[in-house]
Amino acid sequence: LNLPKEELATSDRIFFQLEQAWWFYDDFLCDDYEEQDKISLPRFSNLYPFCKKMFAISPLLKHMVSQFDTMWEEFSQYKRKISTYGTILLNQECTKVVLCQVWQGKSWTFPAGKVNQGEHGIDAGARETYEETGFDPNCNSGGTKEMAAALQNDDNATSLPWKPLARGNALTYVEEGTGKRRTCYVCRDVPEDFPFEPVARKEVSKIEWHDLTQLPKKSYAVLPFLNQLKRWIRKSSKQQRQANKNSNNKRTSRSNSNKQNSETRSSSSSKKRVSENRNSTGRSSRGKIRNEQDKLVLSGLANIGDEKGWTEDDMFRRNEQMLGRKVEYDGNPHEFALKGFDGGIDPHAFHVV
Repeated sequence: LNLPKEELATSDRIFFQLEQAWWFYDDFLCDDYEEQDKISLPRFSNLYPFCKKMFAISPLLKHMVSQFDTMWEEFSQYKRKISTYGTILLNQECTKVVLCQVWQGKSWTFPAGKVNQGEHGIDAGARETYEETGFDPNCNSGGTKEMAAALQNDDNATSLPWKPLARGNALTYVEEGTGKRRTCYVCRDVPEDFPFEPVARKEVSKIEWHDLTQLPKKSYAVLPFLNQLKRWIRKSSKQQRQANKNSNNKRTSRSNSNKQNSETRSSSSSKKRVSENRNSTGRSSRGKIRNEQDKLVLSGLANIGDEKGWTEDDMFRRNEQMLGRKVEYDGNPHEFALKGFDGGIDPHAFHVV
C-alpha cells in the first residue's frame, strides 16, 4: 500500500483510500484469480475486516494499529453525514419509477451515491445513475451518449424524450439524527424499453420499473421522497398539458394563417387575372403610363408619361348606368354634338374634359 502524505493526514482520507483498494481487490484480483484457476484469495464480507487486516500488515499503517478503533469510529460518523445524490427516473406517464436492488441484499432504492470531493451535485447524480443503471440522463456516457450523437447526425430526428438533470427538479430531505442530506433529481419521460445494465461491479443486483402505487415493501431512502415526488408530478403534468395546449394553438394558428394567406393569394391572383383581362379588352387601364400614341396626348389634353385613369369606354359605360341611356363621344371636346338622342342639341351627347 502506497499513499501520498495528504491522504494520510486524516482518518476519513485513509479509509476512503482503503475502500477503493478493497473494491479493486474484491472486484478484480479475487475474481480474476478464481477465473484463472489460481490460488483462492481470501475475501472480506465488508470494509471493516479488510481495513483491519491492512492496518495489521501494511508498513504504512502498522504504527497506527492501536488507534484503529478510534479512527474507524471517526470515519463511520463522517461517512454517515456525507451528502448523497441520485435520480428518480420516471416513465412518460409518471406512473412508474426505476429502483435498484442493493448488491446481495433485498432492499430497493433509487440509483444514488456519495458525492466525490469537489464534485457538483448534478454531476454526482448523473454519474451514480450511470454506474448503477447504465443510463446517463446528461448523455455524457454509454448508450444515452450514443443516442444523442445519432440524433445530431440525423436531420429528420427529434430531440430525446427526457431532459438533462436540472436544479429546479431536485428533491431533498435531511435524515433525522445524522443530518445526512439526500438529494434526487427527477427525470421524466425515460423510455421503459431502455436496456438498463450496471456499469460498476457489485453495487446493484437488479434494476426494475416499479409502479408508484405498488412499491416494494423493503425499500431504502425511497419513502421520504414520495410526498415531494407526488407534488412534483402534479406540477409537471400541469405544465406539460399547458405546453401541449400552447403547441396545439400555435399549430392551429399557423394552419389558419396559411389558409388565410392562401385565400389572399388566390384572391389577389383572381383580381390580377380580371385586371389583365380588362386591360386586354381595353376596359381598364389604371396604373398604365400614357405614350405618344395616346388619344388624350394627341389631342393635347395629357402629357407623355402621365398615369392613365379611366378610359373613355369606362366613363361612358358608367354614365350609361347612371343616366339610363347611351352616351357617345363625338371626338371633339370643345364642340356640342350636332345631334342628340331626340334630334336636338343634347349636352349628354358629347364628352366634356
